[in-house]
Amino acid sequence: MKCFFCGEENEIVLENHHLVPRRLNEAMFPKSAAKTIALCRNCHRKLHHILNPLIGNYIKITKVSEVNVKKPERVKWQRATQKFLSALTELEENMGSVPKEKLFSVLGPKVEGVETEKVMESLLREGAIYMPRMGFLRKT
Repeated sequence: MKCFFCGEENEIVLENHHLVPRRLNEAMFPKSAAKTIALCRNCHRKLHHILNPLIGNYIKITKVSEVNVKKPERVKWQRATQKFLSALTELEENMGSVPKEKLFSVLGPKVEGVETEKVMESLLREGAIYMPRMGFLRKT
């Protein structure tokens, strides 16, 4: 066995690093075996120094048996925007300017948990889409 990062082979300094934190592994995957990699003490400390703040921002453990993984709002918003633009592009290929009602009927009232109307307003403000005439949308 040797360190995954630096290649250190001295087994006295090697430690197991859990790829999924132990508290999460027990709560989310109770029947699965713990997945680990071998790291020397120095690489293990460096890795935790980098990962712990990131994990702390995105994962909130309410109980050992109950895990609530929070998606950052920005990621949700980006997915909603991408989905909106993809649907608009697809409809635009077939009909040119897309009636707002047609696009909203395809997407529904919410896109990725975000109100479709808010996504549209944001894209209009950014200039990513425009209204060539009232009630119709196009990409810029």
